[in-house]
Amino acid sequence: MKRIVFINRSFYPDVEATGQFYTELAEFLSGKFDITFVCGLSYYVKIHGFGFKLWRKEKFKNVKIIRVRHTLFWKGNILKRFINWLTFSFVSFFVLLKIKPHIVICGTDPPLLGILCYILKKLKNVPFIYGCNDLYPDVAIALGTFKKGFLTSYFDYLNKKALVNSLKIIALGEDMKELIVDKGIKKTKVCVIPSWVDTRKIFPVPEDNNLFLKKYNLKGKFVIMYSGNIGLPHNLEVLVDALEKVRSKEDWVMVFVGDGVKRKEILQRIKYKNLENRVKFLPYQPKDFLSHSLSAADLHIVSLKDGAKGVCVPSKIYGILSAGKAFISICDKDSNSSVIVKKYRCGLYANPGDVDDIKNKIEWAITNKQELKKMEERARKTAIENFDKDIVLKKWEEFMGAVSID
Repeated sequence: MKRIVFINRSFYPDVEATGQFYTELAEFLSGKFDITFVCGLSYYVKIHGFGFKLWRKEKFKNVKIIRVRHTLFWKGNILKRFINWLTFSFVSFFVLLKIKPHIVICGTDPPLLGILCYILKKLKNVPFIYGCNDLYPDVAIALGTFKKGFLTSYFDYLNKKALVNSLKIIALGEDMKELIVDKGIKKTKVCVIPSWVDTRKIFPVPEDNNLFLKKYNLKGKFVIMYSGNIGLPHNLEVLVDALEKVRSKEDWVMVFVGDGVKRKEILQRIKYKNLENRVKFLPYQPKDFLSHSLSAADLHIVSLKDGAKGVCVPSKIYGILSAGKAFISICDKDSNSSVIVKKYRCGLYANPGDVDDIKNKIEWAITNKQELKKMEERARKTAIENFDKDIVLKKWEEFMGAVSID
C-alpha cells in the first residue's frame, strides 16, 4: 500500500474550513491508501501535551497524525503570522525527511508548503501534488497585505518553481485554474476538484424545529447571515456600509457566525454606524449543529474583495446550498460563487464595490420571499446533484487512481 503524506497546518480537530476539508479527505482516502497527515496547532482549539517534543504522533480513525509544534502568535499581526509559517515549515521539513513518503499532497496553510515540497523533491526525489486552497502571493497582493515588489516577485518565482515541478495541481474552481494557467502552467496539469458538503449531515431544518433560532431568540425575524472566517478577503466593511442603508418594514437582523482577524474591526464599524441593535456576533457552531445554524438564515452572504477572484474560493457556499438556502454572491461576476448563482439560479449577485447594489439586493430578498423560496429549493437540489461529498470524493478517488506514484 502506497504511503501518502498530507501536509497542512489545519487538520482535526480544528474548526477552520480548510482543516475540516482535509480531515474528511484524509479519512476517505485512508480506506485505500496508507495515509499520514503532518499538521500543526489550531488558533481556535487548544491542543496540549507536547512536553519537550517538537512533534508527536496521534491517530484519527485510520489516519496517522504527526502533529508539529510551532509558534502560534495571533494571525492578525502579519510579522508574527510569518513567524508561525516559518516555524511550522521548518519543523515539518525534518518530519518529511524522516518518514520518507511515496508522495506528498501539500496544502497552502502556510503558503510556504509548495516551496518546501519543491525542495524535498530536489533533495529526495519525492513527488508531490500541489493542493491550491489559496493562491500565493496573489491573494496577499489582492488583499493589500503586501504590495508588489522584490519580496512578492521572488516568492512568486519560487512558487512557480513549485507549481512547475509538482506532479499535478488541484484548483478549487475554474477561476483559480485560470490564474494558475496564466502563470505559464500547462492546462493539462491543473485539475479542478471543488470542495464538497455531506448533504446527509447538513440539511434544511424547518423554522418551527430550528434550535438555533430558539437559542438566540431569532424566530419571526428576517435573518441575514455571514457564517465562517471573518478574515481579510471577505469585504465585510462594504457589507456593513450596505446594512446601514437598508430600509424595510420587516424586522431584520444580521448575524455573524465565526471569528477571524477582522472581527474586532467589523465590530467597531458596526458601533460607528449605530447598528448594534441590528447585528449579532456569535461563535463558531459545533459541526453537528450546522444544519440548524445554516438553516436559520433567510439569506446568506458570500463575499470577497473586488479583484480577489480565483486567489481564494469560498467553501462556505456548499454548506449553504445543502441547507437549502439562497445567498448573495458579493464577489467578482466571474468568480466561482457568482457562476454558481447564475448557473443554478440559487441566489443573487451584487457588485462587490457597489454599496447601493448590495443594499438593493438585500431589500429585494426581504420583500420577495416567494422567489427566495424557489431559490432555496434549487439550492438544495444543486448541492445533492453536484457537490455532495460522495460525488466529489469519487472525483478524488479517480484522480488518485490516475496518478502514478511509483
